Amino acid sequence: MTLKMAGISIDPTTLVGYHAGVVVEFPLGGNFCLQPSVLYSAKGSKYSIMGEKMEAAPTFIDVPINLMYKFDLGAVKLFLGAGGYVSYGIGGKVEYNGESADITWGSDDNSDMKPLDYGLNGLAGLDIKKP
Repeated sequence: MTLKMAGISIDPTTLVGYHAGVVVEFPLGGNFCLQPSVLYSAKGSKYSIMGEKMEAAPTFIDVPINLMYKFDLGAVKLFLGAGGYVSYGIGGKVEYNGESADITWGSDDNSDMKPLDYGLNGLAGLDIKKP
């Protein structure tokens, strides 16, 4: 998340977040499958602005849909996938110099963040079969 204020862009350091939710796979034939998900996601960034520290930790409902291909390697399957996602901001906190406040979602100048986010993603991993 790049912070833009008074015509200045500030690149942050990333806060580690998490995803929790429901993931489903639908076989499409061959080694292809479709993987839609609904996830609760915590994300965030830390900023340093003229010696002052700020942290933004928003939470979102994410809905990614990925097309995946699985390579059968015997005891494991390597999978590669890509797709799109849409996210909607539902909560979170902003901290500035030790003061904490709820994130204000909206598109006007009085809002902290815009609630709608969308983009592309990629994924890779291993499916390990039980012996």
